[in-house]
Amino acid sequence: MSAIAEDLHVFFTPEPILLQRGRGFATFGREHLLVLACCLLVVALLLRRYRRLPRGLAWGSPRRRMLLACASVPLALLASRDLTMVALGLMSPIFWPLHICNLCEMLALLYALTCSSRAAEPVGELLFAWGATGGISALLFPGWGYCPMFTYASLGGFAEHALLLVCVWAPVLGGDFCPSVRRSWIPVVAVLAFGALFRLANPVFDTNFFFVTTALDNPPFQFFYGLLGDPGFLVPYALLAYCTWLAWYAVAARQQES
Repeated sequence: MSAIAEDLHVFFTPEPILLQRGRGFATFGREHLLVLACCLLVVALLLRRYRRLPRGLAWGSPRRRMLLACASVPLALLASRDLTMVALGLMSPIFWPLHICNLCEMLALLYALTCSSRAAEPVGELLFAWGATGGISALLFPGWGYCPMFTYASLGGFAEHALLLVCVWAPVLGGDFCPSVRRSWIPVVAVLAFGALFRLANPVFDTNFFFVTTALDNPPFQFFYGLLGDPGFLVPYALLAYCTWLAWYAVAARQQES
C-alpha cells in the first residue's frame, strides 16, 4: 500500500512543484509522440462519432449533449488543478486561467450553451480561429513540458487540448457551423484587444499571457525576437497567427464544398 500511495503522491504532485523540479519530458521525444498519437486518435474517433449523430443542435439533441460533455471536461480538469493549487497555497499568477487556450475552453462551453442562438456566430468564429490554432500548438509544443509525462498535470493538459480540438472541429465537420473568412475580423479584433491588455498587465504580474511579452520558446519566434527585438517580434507573430487562421478557413471551406 505504501508503494501505491507513493505512486499516487507523485502522480498528483501539483504543477508548481513540478515546475521547480524541471524534470519533464522531451518535446517530440518517445513519450510525447506516444501520447500525441493517442490524443489524435481520440480526437479522430470523437469527430467520427459526432458526424454519425443526427444533425441538429437543439437542446437535448445528441450532438448538443456531446458538445456540452466535450466542453465541460477540459474546464473540470483545469478547475481541479487550480483549486488544488489554491488549497495548498501554491497558486501564482502564471497559473491563472488566462492563457489563450484557457479562454478557448471557456469559449467552447459558451458555444455549446449558445450554439442554437444568435450568439453562436461570433462565439463560434472566435472559438474556431483561436481554438484550432491554440489546441494543436499546445499538443505539439506543450507549455507544461517541465512536468513528467505520467502525472495528472501533464496528462490533464493533453486531454484538455485534445477535447478543445474536438469542440472546435466537430460543429464544422458536422455541418453545424460554417466559419467565414469574411468574419475573421472578429478574432482579429479580439486578439488585438486582449494582446494590448496583457501587454500592459504581464509586466505587473510577471506573466506572459497571449505570449505578447516574451517570444515563444521555439526557433522561429526566438529568431524574430533576436532580429527585431521587443516589440518588433510581435509583427511576424501576428502575421503568422493570421496566416494560420486563413489556412484553417481554407480547410473549413473545402469541407463545406465536399
